Amino acid sequence: MGEAKLENKNRKLVEEKLKKIPKLIAMASLYERVKGDDLLNERLRSAMMELENFKAIIASLPDEAQREIITKRYLIQNNYETDIQVYMDLNMSESYYYRLKKETFELLAFLWGFQ
Repeated sequence: MGEAKLENKNRKLVEEKLKKIPKLIAMASLYERVKGDDLLNERLRSAMMELENFKAIIASLPDEAQREIITKRYLIQNNYETDIQVYMDLNMSESYYYRLKKETFELLAFLWGFQ
């Protein structure tokens, strides 16, 4: 039972981290356009670096299907708002998609130091 709670907690932490990506993308796109405000520029630069870190970790995932799931679900804006859209686009069964997504979240939790 304790292991299930830990797994659920890690899944939530990974989900929260991945849900930050749209905000980071928006902030990173402003980085080149904002001039003169040093504090804002520093925050935007920090967001851009965090986004690059996200992309590097996602690129390091060992399985292409894992990378596709995370990229389509969290990195591509407005195209894939639900898991259903992603697994249908990837031509995966629902059960395989969720099993692979769970494994991916476990790996991301490990890579981000949540485990």
